[in-house]
Order: sequence, then structure tokens, then C-alpha cells
Amino acid sequence: MQISKNNMNGIDESLRISWIWILSSGLMILFLGVLAFGNLALTTTVSVFYVGIFMMLGGIIQFIHAFQFNKSSSFFYFLFSGLVYTSAGIIAFENPLLAAATLTLLLAFSLIASGIIRISSSFQLSKQFGSGWILSSGLLTLVAGIIFMINWSINSLWLLGTVLALDLTFLGVSTIMLALNLKNTRMRSLPYNRTIDSMI
Repeated sequence: MQISKNNMNGIDESLRISWIWILSSGLMILFLGVLAFGNLALTTTVSVFYVGIFMMLGGIIQFIHAFQFNKSSSFFYFLFSGLVYTSAGIIAFENPLLAAATLTLLLAFSLIASGIIRISSSFQLSKQFGSGWILSSGLLTLVAGIIFMINWSINSLWLLGTVLALDLTFLGVSTIMLALNLKNTRMRSLPYNRTIDSMI
């Protein structure tokens, strides 16, 4: 029975350490989100650099694939793809404003296309439950895409930064909520552990 008691104490201690660690992580992420909102232009630049790094890594991977298939017809495809990815990554570092404007324009096109698809789907599902929500979502997405496309070169200075700031903020809040749920789980388990201890 002593082994069983030790196991329960170990689980309780593990829960305590876990929720404190997760709470600390959530607070740090939320703090970064607040900082990002404080300077959206800088956050946009950081976002572009982040994308640029992954574009360059993608280019390197494509080059590796190219030399792995140097005796097949796929060699030139991977080589060209690697050049495109690497060039895009270099442009992101050399001219972050141009890269931000390009990414913003691509985001605007994506939102417009997504809005049109959702609106079309809502008409096809007009007699089914929830089609109104799909239509509303499509209209909002379409309007957002049009707004981003208007003066997109100016919007690029804050849009990507806003997206990253929102992402960090929501991630921070959700992580904090997860930690608090773990804490509540631990607190609920304490009376049970005390009852078991009294029976041992």
C-alpha cells in the first residue's frame, strides 16, 4: 500500500509542476503578444524575416532533393524550385518592405478567393442548417480581402504584424487557460488523495 501512496504523491507533484510550467509559458507568450501590438511595424519585419528563414530552408531542402534525383527528370524541377525559394528568402532579408507588401497582397487574394468559395457554398446549402453562418463568414472574408487589397502597400506595414500579434495573444491566453484547468484538476484530486491516505 505504501507504493500506491508514493505513486499518488508523484502524480500530484507532477501535476503541480506541469501547470506552473505551462502557466509561465502562457504568460511569456501573452507578454510577447502585447509587445507585438506595441510596435506593429517591427513585428511585421520580424514576421517577414521568419518567413524568409523558412523560405531559405525550403530552398536548401529542394537543392538537396535535386542532387538526390540528379539522374532523373525531376532534377531540374527541384533545382528550379530551390532557386525560387532561396531567392524569395534572400529578398525577404534584403527588402523586407517589398516582401511584406507581396505577402499582404497574396493574403488579400487568398481571403477574396476563400470568401467567394464560402458564399458559393452557402447558396448550394441554402436549405440546410448553418448556411446563413457560412454566408456571413464568406461575406466578412470577402470584405476583409477587399479592404486589405485597397492600399495594400500601406496595409503591409501593419497587417502581418497584427496577425502575428493576435496569434501570440490567443496562444498565450489558451495556454494560460490550459494551466488553470490543470491546477483545478490537481485541486480536485487533493481531497481524494487525503481520503486514500487516511485509509492506508
